[in-house]
Amino acid sequence: MTTLTLLIDERWPDTQAADWALCDARGVLLQQGHSEPRHWPVAERRVAVLAGAQVSLCTVPLPKARRRDRERLIAYALEERLPTETEAQHFTLLEHEGERAVVAIVDAARLRRIVDAFAAIGHPLTAVFGRAQCLPQLAGTAVCIDEGAMRYWRWPDGSGLSEDLPAAGSEPVSWLAVKAGQAAAVERVLGPAQVAEALGLPQATGEVQKAQQWYLPNSAPNLLHGQFSPHQGGAGWWQRLRWPLWIAGGAVALHLVAGVVSVLAARQNEAELNAKTRAVFASAFPGAAIVDPVLQMRRQLNELRSNNGALRDDDLLVLLASLSEALAADSRDVVTQLRYEAGVLEIGFGKAFVQAQRQALIAALAMRGIAAQPSTTAGDNTLTLRRGTS
Repeated sequence: MTTLTLLIDERWPDTQAADWALCDARGVLLQQGHSEPRHWPVAERRVAVLAGAQVSLCTVPLPKARRRDRERLIAYALEERLPTETEAQHFTLLEHEGERAVVAIVDAARLRRIVDAFAAIGHPLTAVFGRAQCLPQLAGTAVCIDEGAMRYWRWPDGSGLSEDLPAAGSEPVSWLAVKAGQAAAVERVLGPAQVAEALGLPQATGEVQKAQQWYLPNSAPNLLHGQFSPHQGGAGWWQRLRWPLWIAGGAVALHLVAGVVSVLAARQNEAELNAKTRAVFASAFPGAAIVDPVLQMRRQLNELRSNNGALRDDDLLVLLASLSEALAADSRDVVTQLRYEAGVLEIGFGKAFVQAQRQALIAALAMRGIAAQPSTTAGDNTLTLRRGTS
């Protein structure tokens, strides 16, 4: 899965050109550039990193509470610290430990404009992060990076600061950064040597400088949640699965249509067969009322056989002949008793005739038009046989 990460400054989308980086699933940089949206490479995921002071990272006191109450409690905690009404801000809880929380704050109207602009140009966003979120959070270490006209800080407690680079000839570190560093108990600085020197702290060594790149994958919480959740929810998955799902859906629909056609054809054939059966019965027995032509014809045929000295199809010898054929190789010494009365033959089997053999015998008899079922009075090892009625 490829990810296109874009660095969005305060002027976007009025100025649509942006820095971008295309990475693979492992975070390996594939391409990098600066261009307008029509020149951006195609990717399965699109992530916006908001540069400058668009996103603030603050620490606030936050007692344990239900998820649905957190945003209200965060707004209450920040009410006196924000220059604008909290209703105009969008809050994201980054971490919560004990009764202290780190919160990302972004102007809701600004975030809405960015999300809608990306959707309008055909690049719906999967995630949004603040630039300071992309900096590593290290115990006892202030992470500082100068990028463009901005300086970004990430303090050991998880909070962050975005400010303009100091002007030439001014103090190398702003008073605001000095105060924030003191409050966060900073012991060393991962950043420019002049910054560490101005703070009177040692410069951190041995850290991976690459971890400060804005385009690398990170596990920071996504700012797109609540009212800003992507409308397509799994747009990347949908794009990959769209055609397979269409094909599978088409195959299912075709199968259903074929099934319906098959059922309709079977019903049509059944109707034609019933009509032919009624016609044959009417011609063989003119004047007789037709209720069940197959059963009526069988009964009439049995009466004619009986009147002319022939065997009915439910006579003892006929049922025994069918039983012998169905038993085949299993017929030797398995039958222990016989009882016949009024077209019903009751057969008892020895204990050696097991359940599987009985089931096979019932199926074989059914193929010969004889219904067989365990006796309700003599036990499971006794079958009652009678000629089928259809």
